[in-house]
Amino acid sequence: MINLFNVYLTNFIKVSESLNKTEESYYESFRQFLSFFFPENKGYSIQVNTTDSWTHNIKISYLDRPDFIILKRKIPILRIEAKIPDDNIEKNLKANSNDRLHEQIYRYRGREGNTQPVAITDFKILWVIDKDQINEIGKDPKIHKKITIINEDNTLNKNLEQELVDAFDYLTNDAIISITKLQNLIEPLAEYTKYLHDEIYNITSNENVEDDDLKIKLNLKSLSEDLKNTIFRDREIEDTDQFADFFSQTIIYTAFLGWIRFCLQGNKSELFEISLLPEYLPGESFIHKIFLNLKSILSNRLYDDVILAIEGLFCGTNFNLLVKNIDVLLSTFYSDFLNLYDAKKAKNLGVIFTPTEIVDYMVHGVDQILIKFFNRPDGIISP
Repeated sequence: MINLFNVYLTNFIKVSESLNKTEESYYESFRQFLSFFFPENKGYSIQVNTTDSWTHNIKISYLDRPDFIILKRKIPILRIEAKIPDDNIEKNLKANSNDRLHEQIYRYRGREGNTQPVAITDFKILWVIDKDQINEIGKDPKIHKKITIINEDNTLNKNLEQELVDAFDYLTNDAIISITKLQNLIEPLAEYTKYLHDEIYNITSNENVEDDDLKIKLNLKSLSEDLKNTIFRDREIEDTDQFADFFSQTIIYTAFLGWIRFCLQGNKSELFEISLLPEYLPGESFIHKIFLNLKSILSNRLYDDVILAIEGLFCGTNFNLLVKNIDVLLSTFYSDFLNLYDAKKAKNLGVIFTPTEIVDYMVHGVDQILIKFFNRPDGIISP
Protein backbone atom coordinates (compact mmCIF):
# COMPACT_ATOMS: atom_id res chain seq x y z
CA MET A 1 0.00 0.00 0.00
CA ILE A 2 2.99 2.29 0.58
CA ASN A 3 3.77 2.08 -3.13
CA LEU A 4 0.18 3.03 -4.01
CA PHE A 5 0.33 6.03 -1.69
CA ASN A 6 3.65 7.08 -3.21
CA VAL A 7 2.17 6.82 -6.69
CA TYR A 8 -0.66 9.08 -5.57
CA LEU A 9 1.84 11.59 -4.15
CA THR A 10 3.86 11.57 -7.38
CA ASN A 11 0.76 12.11 -9.50
CA PHE A 12 -0.48 14.86 -7.20
CA ILE A 13 2.80 16.78 -7.50
CA LYS A 14 2.87 16.30 -11.27
CA VAL A 15 -0.66 17.64 -11.71
CA SER A 16 -0.07 20.50 -9.29
CA GLU A 17 2.92 21.67 -11.35
CA SER A 18 0.91 21.67 -14.56
CA LEU A 19 -0.09 25.08 -15.89
CA ASN A 20 -3.34 23.70 -17.33
CA LYS A 21 -4.57 21.83 -14.27
CA THR A 22 -8.22 21.79 -13.25
CA GLU A 23 -10.03 20.13 -10.39
CA GLU A 24 -10.78 17.19 -12.67
CA SER A 25 -7.08 16.70 -13.39
CA TYR A 26 -6.80 15.11 -9.94
CA TYR A 27 -9.79 12.80 -10.28
CA GLU A 28 -8.29 9.62 -11.69
CA SER A 29 -5.36 9.39 -9.29
CA PHE A 30 -7.69 10.09 -6.35
CA ARG A 31 -10.08 7.38 -7.55
CA GLN A 32 -7.17 4.91 -7.61
CA PHE A 33 -6.16 6.11 -4.16
CA LEU A 34 -9.69 5.47 -2.83
CA SER A 35 -9.73 2.00 -4.37
CA PHE A 36 -7.22 0.85 -1.74
CA PHE A 37 -9.83 1.46 0.95
CA PHE A 38 -12.82 0.38 -1.17
CA PRO A 39 -11.59 -2.56 -3.34
CA GLU A 40 -13.75 -4.11 -6.05
CA ASN A 41 -13.11 -7.64 -4.74
CA LYS A 42 -15.02 -6.71 -1.57
CA GLY A 43 -18.09 -5.49 -3.42
CA TYR A 44 -17.22 -1.78 -3.66
CA SER A 45 -17.26 0.48 -6.67
CA ILE A 46 -16.33 4.14 -7.08
CA GLN A 47 -18.27 6.41 -9.40
CA VAL A 48 -16.75 9.66 -10.57
CA ASN A 49 -18.89 12.61 -11.58
CA THR A 50 -17.75 12.89 -15.18
CA THR A 51 -16.97 9.30 -16.20
CA ASP A 52 -19.35 6.79 -14.65
CA SER A 53 -21.59 4.04 -15.87
CA TRP A 54 -24.79 6.04 -15.31
CA THR A 55 -23.89 8.34 -18.20
CA HIS A 56 -22.05 5.99 -20.54
CA ASN A 57 -18.84 7.98 -20.10
CA ILE A 58 -20.42 11.24 -21.27
CA LYS A 59 -19.18 14.31 -19.42
CA ILE A 60 -21.94 15.57 -17.12
CA SER A 61 -20.18 17.75 -14.56
CA TYR A 62 -23.32 19.88 -14.29
CA LEU A 63 -25.26 17.00 -12.75
CA ASP A 64 -26.43 17.65 -9.21
CA ARG A 65 -24.29 15.12 -7.39
CA PRO A 66 -20.87 14.98 -5.72
CA ASP A 67 -17.62 14.23 -7.49
CA PHE A 68 -17.14 10.77 -5.96
CA ILE A 69 -19.73 8.25 -4.80
CA ILE A 70 -18.65 5.07 -3.00
CA LEU A 71 -21.03 2.15 -3.48
CA LYS A 72 -21.35 -1.21 -1.73
CA ARG A 73 -23.14 -3.78 -3.87
CA LYS A 74 -24.31 -0.88 -6.07
CA ILE A 75 -25.83 0.98 -3.10
CA PRO A 76 -24.39 4.47 -2.35
CA ILE A 77 -22.78 4.53 1.11
CA LEU A 78 -20.52 7.62 0.97
CA ARG A 79 -20.36 10.84 -1.04
CA ILE A 80 -17.17 12.88 -1.40
CA GLU A 81 -17.12 16.42 -2.79
CA ALA A 82 -13.80 17.56 -4.28
CA LYS A 83 -12.35 21.05 -4.66
CA ILE A 84 -9.15 22.43 -6.14
CA PRO A 85 -6.16 22.17 -3.73
CA ASP A 86 -5.78 24.98 -1.20
CA ASP A 87 -9.36 26.13 -1.66
CA ASN A 88 -10.64 27.68 1.57
CA ILE A 89 -12.82 24.68 2.46
CA GLU A 90 -13.56 25.45 6.12
CA LYS A 91 -14.54 29.05 5.40
CA ASN A 92 -16.65 28.13 2.36
CA LEU A 93 -18.44 25.41 4.31
CA LYS A 94 -20.07 27.93 6.65
CA ALA A 95 -23.67 28.95 6.07
CA ASN A 96 -22.82 32.68 5.85
CA SER A 97 -20.02 32.22 3.31
CA ASN A 98 -22.30 32.61 0.25
CA ASP A 99 -20.24 29.84 -1.32
CA ARG A 100 -21.95 26.96 -3.12
CA LEU A 101 -20.05 24.39 -1.03
CA HIS A 102 -22.37 24.86 1.95
CA GLU A 103 -25.46 24.26 -0.16
CA GLN A 104 -23.81 21.30 -1.91
CA ILE A 105 -23.08 19.53 1.37
CA TYR A 106 -26.63 20.22 2.55
CA ARG A 107 -27.97 18.47 -0.58
CA TYR A 108 -25.53 15.58 -0.50
CA ARG A 109 -26.37 14.84 3.13
CA GLY A 110 -29.98 14.28 2.05
CA ARG A 111 -31.41 17.77 2.69
CA GLU A 112 -33.49 18.66 5.76
CA GLY A 113 -33.35 16.28 8.71
CA ASN A 114 -31.13 13.65 7.09
CA THR A 115 -27.65 12.42 7.99
CA GLN A 116 -26.15 10.81 4.89
CA PRO A 117 -22.36 10.44 5.28
CA VAL A 118 -20.30 13.02 3.38
CA ALA A 119 -16.65 14.03 3.18
CA ILE A 120 -14.82 16.84 1.38
CA THR A 121 -11.33 16.77 -0.11
CA ASP A 122 -8.95 19.12 -1.85
CA PHE A 123 -6.78 16.06 -2.63
CA LYS A 124 -4.33 17.08 0.13
CA ILE A 125 -6.75 16.93 3.06
CA LEU A 126 -9.93 15.01 3.83
CA TRP A 127 -12.60 16.72 5.91
CA VAL A 128 -15.01 14.27 7.53
CA ILE A 129 -18.43 15.80 8.15
CA ASP A 130 -20.05 14.80 11.44
CA LYS A 131 -22.51 12.08 10.46
CA ASP A 132 -24.58 12.42 13.64
CA GLN A 133 -25.38 16.11 13.24
CA ILE A 134 -28.92 16.53 11.89
CA ASN A 135 -28.82 18.28 8.53
CA GLU A 136 -30.45 21.73 8.62
CA ILE A 137 -30.52 24.49 6.03
CA GLY A 138 -28.51 27.51 7.17
CA LYS A 139 -26.65 25.60 9.87
CA ASP A 140 -22.87 25.16 9.76
CA PRO A 141 -21.92 21.50 9.25
CA LYS A 142 -19.63 20.15 11.98
CA ILE A 143 -16.25 18.77 10.97
CA HIS A 144 -15.75 15.47 12.78
CA LYS A 145 -12.13 15.10 11.75
CA LYS A 146 -9.60 16.74 9.45
CA ILE A 147 -7.05 14.30 7.99
CA THR A 148 -3.93 15.46 6.23
CA ILE A 149 -3.06 13.30 3.22
CA ILE A 150 -0.14 15.30 1.86
CA ASN A 151 1.86 17.65 4.08
CA GLU A 152 2.82 21.20 3.06
CA ASP A 153 6.34 19.97 2.20
CA ASN A 154 4.84 17.44 -0.27
CA THR A 155 5.42 14.40 1.95
CA LEU A 156 2.85 11.85 3.01
CA ASN A 157 1.25 11.83 6.43
CA LYS A 158 3.04 9.02 8.31
CA ASN A 159 -0.21 7.85 9.95
CA LEU A 160 -2.25 8.23 6.77
CA GLU A 161 -3.44 4.65 6.34
CA GLN A 162 -4.80 4.16 9.86
CA GLU A 163 -6.35 7.62 10.04
CA LEU A 164 -8.23 7.09 6.77
CA VAL A 165 -9.29 3.55 7.72
CA ASP A 166 -10.77 4.95 10.94
CA ALA A 167 -12.45 7.83 9.09
CA PHE A 168 -14.00 5.65 6.40
CA ASP A 169 -15.17 3.14 9.02
CA TYR A 170 -16.82 6.01 10.90
CA LEU A 171 -18.55 7.21 7.73
CA THR A 172 -19.67 3.90 6.23
CA ASN A 173 -20.14 1.31 9.00
CA ASP A 174 -23.79 2.19 9.66
CA ALA A 175 -24.69 1.82 5.99
CA ILE A 176 -22.79 -1.45 5.62
CA ILE A 177 -24.47 -2.88 8.74
CA SER A 178 -27.86 -1.79 7.35
CA ILE A 179 -27.19 -3.56 4.05
CA THR A 180 -26.09 -6.75 5.83
CA LYS A 181 -28.97 -6.79 8.32
CA LEU A 182 -31.54 -5.97 5.65
CA GLN A 183 -30.35 -8.90 3.56
CA ASN A 184 -31.41 -11.20 6.40
CA LEU A 185 -34.92 -9.77 6.07
CA ILE A 186 -35.10 -9.64 2.26
CA GLU A 187 -34.22 -13.29 1.58
CA PRO A 188 -37.14 -14.87 3.50
CA LEU A 189 -39.51 -12.13 2.28
CA ALA A 190 -38.63 -13.04 -1.32
CA GLU A 191 -39.37 -16.70 -0.59
CA TYR A 192 -42.77 -15.92 0.93
CA THR A 193 -43.56 -13.69 -2.06
CA LYS A 194 -42.75 -16.51 -4.47
CA TYR A 195 -44.96 -18.87 -2.47
CA LEU A 196 -47.85 -16.38 -2.41
CA HIS A 197 -47.46 -15.77 -6.15
CA ASP A 198 -47.61 -19.49 -6.93
CA GLU A 199 -50.67 -20.01 -4.72
CA ILE A 200 -52.52 -17.06 -6.25
CA TYR A 201 -51.59 -18.20 -9.76
CA ASN A 202 -52.77 -21.78 -9.16
CA ILE A 203 -56.05 -20.66 -7.63
CA THR A 204 -56.90 -18.09 -10.33
CA SER A 205 -55.81 -20.20 -13.31
CA ASN A 206 -57.43 -23.51 -12.37
CA GLU A 207 -61.09 -24.06 -13.24
CA ASN A 208 -61.65 -26.75 -10.62
CA VAL A 209 -60.77 -25.54 -7.12
CA GLU A 210 -61.88 -26.53 -3.64
CA ASP A 211 -64.57 -24.57 -1.80
CA ASP A 212 -62.12 -22.55 0.31
CA ASP A 213 -60.10 -21.62 -2.76
CA LEU A 214 -63.23 -20.82 -4.76
CA LYS A 215 -63.96 -17.94 -2.38
CA ILE A 216 -60.41 -16.67 -2.86
CA LYS A 217 -60.74 -17.02 -6.62
CA LEU A 218 -63.91 -14.91 -6.68
CA ASN A 219 -62.35 -12.26 -4.44
CA LEU A 220 -59.21 -12.09 -6.56
CA LYS A 221 -61.23 -11.92 -9.76
CA SER A 222 -63.06 -8.91 -8.31
CA LEU A 223 -59.71 -7.28 -7.47
CA SER A 224 -58.45 -8.01 -10.98
CA GLU A 225 -61.48 -6.20 -12.43
CA ASP A 226 -60.82 -3.26 -10.12
CA LEU A 227 -57.24 -3.16 -11.38
CA LYS A 228 -58.41 -3.01 -14.98
CA ASN A 229 -60.65 -0.08 -14.13
CA THR A 230 -58.09 1.87 -12.08
CA ILE A 231 -54.32 1.31 -12.15
CA PHE A 232 -54.32 -0.67 -15.43
CA ARG A 233 -57.17 1.11 -17.18
CA ASP A 234 -54.88 2.23 -20.02
CA ARG A 235 -53.35 -1.20 -20.63
CA GLU A 236 -54.30 -4.83 -20.32
CA ILE A 237 -53.42 -7.24 -17.54
CA GLU A 238 -51.97 -9.87 -19.83
CA ASP A 239 -52.63 -13.03 -17.81
CA THR A 240 -53.21 -14.54 -14.39
CA ASP A 241 -49.46 -14.74 -13.82
CA GLN A 242 -49.18 -10.97 -14.16
CA PHE A 243 -52.01 -10.46 -11.70
CA ALA A 244 -50.48 -12.93 -9.22
CA ASP A 245 -47.18 -11.12 -9.60
CA PHE A 246 -48.74 -7.71 -9.02
CA PHE A 247 -50.76 -8.88 -6.01
CA SER A 248 -47.90 -10.66 -4.23
CA GLN A 249 -45.40 -7.84 -4.77
CA THR A 250 -47.98 -5.26 -3.65
CA ILE A 251 -48.37 -7.12 -0.36
CA ILE A 252 -44.62 -7.13 0.32
CA TYR A 253 -43.76 -3.58 -0.79
CA THR A 254 -46.71 -2.07 1.09
CA ALA A 255 -45.94 -4.07 4.22
CA PHE A 256 -42.31 -2.95 4.09
CA LEU A 257 -43.13 0.74 3.68
CA GLY A 258 -45.87 0.53 6.30
CA TRP A 259 -43.44 -1.08 8.75
CA ILE A 260 -40.98 1.77 8.16
CA ARG A 261 -43.65 4.41 8.81
CA PHE A 262 -44.84 2.53 11.89
CA CYS A 263 -41.33 2.43 13.36
CA LEU A 264 -40.43 6.00 12.38
CA GLN A 265 -43.37 7.18 14.48
CA GLY A 266 -41.57 5.81 17.53
CA ASN A 267 -43.36 2.47 17.76
CA LYS A 268 -41.45 -0.67 18.69
CA SER A 269 -40.84 -3.00 15.77
CA GLU A 270 -42.12 -6.04 17.69
CA LEU A 271 -45.57 -4.39 17.98
CA PHE A 272 -46.08 -4.11 14.22
CA GLU A 273 -49.16 -5.78 12.75
CA ILE A 274 -50.21 -6.14 9.10
CA SER A 275 -53.76 -5.25 10.19
CA LEU A 276 -52.51 -1.73 11.05
CA LEU A 277 -51.44 -0.95 7.47
CA PRO A 278 -54.72 0.72 6.35
CA GLU A 279 -53.89 3.51 8.81
CA TYR A 280 -50.81 4.36 6.71
CA LEU A 281 -52.46 4.15 3.28
CA PRO A 282 -54.51 6.73 1.33
CA GLY A 283 -58.22 6.16 2.05
CA GLU A 284 -60.35 4.76 -0.77
CA SER A 285 -57.27 3.74 -2.76
CA PHE A 286 -57.01 0.32 -4.41
CA ILE A 287 -54.21 -0.77 -2.08
CA HIS A 288 -56.09 0.52 0.97
CA LYS A 289 -59.01 -1.68 -0.09
CA ILE A 290 -56.75 -4.74 -0.34
CA PHE A 291 -55.30 -4.36 3.14
CA LEU A 292 -58.58 -3.35 4.74
CA ASN A 293 -60.09 -6.65 3.57
CA LEU A 294 -56.97 -8.80 3.31
CA LYS A 295 -58.07 -11.40 5.84
CA SER A 296 -61.40 -11.93 4.08
CA ILE A 297 -59.80 -11.91 0.61
CA LEU A 298 -57.46 -14.77 1.50
CA SER A 299 -58.21 -18.07 3.17
CA ASN A 300 -57.18 -18.66 6.77
CA ARG A 301 -54.49 -20.99 5.44
CA LEU A 302 -52.86 -18.38 3.20
CA TYR A 303 -53.28 -15.61 5.76
CA ASP A 304 -51.60 -17.70 8.46
CA ASP A 305 -48.93 -19.24 6.21
CA VAL A 306 -47.88 -16.03 4.46
CA ILE A 307 -49.27 -12.82 5.94
CA LEU A 308 -48.67 -13.66 9.60
CA ALA A 309 -45.27 -15.12 8.71
CA ILE A 310 -44.33 -11.84 6.99
CA GLU A 311 -45.60 -9.93 10.00
CA GLY A 312 -43.37 -12.06 12.21
CA LEU A 313 -40.31 -11.26 10.11
CA PHE A 314 -40.87 -7.52 10.50
CA CYS A 315 -41.56 -7.87 14.23
CA GLY A 316 -38.34 -9.82 14.68
CA THR A 317 -36.17 -7.28 12.85
CA ASN A 318 -34.41 -4.57 14.86
CA PHE A 319 -35.47 -1.45 12.96
CA ASN A 320 -32.97 0.78 14.78
CA LEU A 321 -30.07 -1.17 13.28
CA LEU A 322 -31.40 -0.50 9.78
CA VAL A 323 -32.62 3.07 9.95
CA LYS A 324 -29.31 4.95 10.14
CA ASN A 325 -29.73 5.80 6.46
CA ILE A 326 -33.21 5.66 4.91
CA ASP A 327 -31.82 5.99 1.37
CA VAL A 328 -29.66 2.91 1.89
CA LEU A 329 -32.59 1.08 3.47
CA LEU A 330 -34.94 1.78 0.55
CA SER A 331 -32.42 1.32 -2.25
CA THR A 332 -31.10 -1.95 -0.83
CA PHE A 333 -34.59 -3.38 -0.41
CA TYR A 334 -35.74 -2.22 -3.84
CA SER A 335 -32.65 -3.46 -5.68
CA ASP A 336 -32.14 -6.75 -3.86
CA PHE A 337 -35.72 -7.89 -3.33
CA LEU A 338 -36.77 -8.13 -6.98
CA ASN A 339 -33.50 -9.83 -7.92
CA LEU A 340 -34.15 -12.51 -5.29
CA TYR A 341 -37.86 -12.76 -6.08
CA ASP A 342 -37.48 -12.87 -9.87
CA ALA A 343 -34.03 -12.08 -11.29
CA LYS A 344 -35.18 -12.57 -14.88
CA LYS A 345 -38.01 -10.09 -14.47
CA ALA A 346 -35.67 -7.58 -12.80
CA LYS A 347 -33.29 -7.83 -15.76
CA ASN A 348 -36.00 -7.69 -18.44
CA LEU A 349 -37.69 -4.69 -16.84
CA GLY A 350 -34.39 -2.91 -16.19
CA VAL A 351 -35.34 -2.43 -12.54
CA ILE A 352 -32.76 -0.38 -10.69
CA PHE A 353 -32.96 2.06 -7.80
CA THR A 354 -32.62 5.64 -9.05
CA PRO A 355 -30.25 7.66 -6.83
CA THR A 356 -31.55 10.86 -5.25
CA GLU A 357 -29.14 13.01 -7.26
CA ILE A 358 -30.52 11.71 -10.58
CA VAL A 359 -34.12 12.27 -9.50
CA ASP A 360 -33.30 15.81 -8.32
CA TYR A 361 -31.66 16.57 -11.66
CA MET A 362 -34.61 15.24 -13.66
CA VAL A 363 -37.15 17.18 -11.60
CA HIS A 364 -35.08 20.37 -11.80
CA GLY A 365 -34.72 19.94 -15.58
CA VAL A 366 -38.45 19.52 -16.14
CA ASP A 367 -39.11 22.49 -13.84
CA GLN A 368 -36.83 24.78 -15.87
CA ILE A 369 -38.24 23.60 -19.22
CA LEU A 370 -41.82 24.35 -18.07
CA ILE A 371 -40.80 27.83 -16.92
CA LYS A 372 -38.70 28.72 -19.96
CA PHE A 373 -40.58 27.15 -22.87
CA PHE A 374 -44.17 26.54 -21.73
CA ASN A 375 -45.05 29.79 -19.95
CA ARG A 376 -45.48 28.08 -16.58
CA PRO A 377 -44.01 30.56 -14.08
CA ASP A 378 -44.45 28.14 -11.17
CA GLY A 379 -42.71 25.36 -13.05
CA ILE A 380 -43.50 21.80 -12.10
CA ILE A 381 -46.09 22.79 -9.50
CA SER A 382 -48.14 24.76 -12.03
CA PRO A 383 -51.76 23.56 -12.23
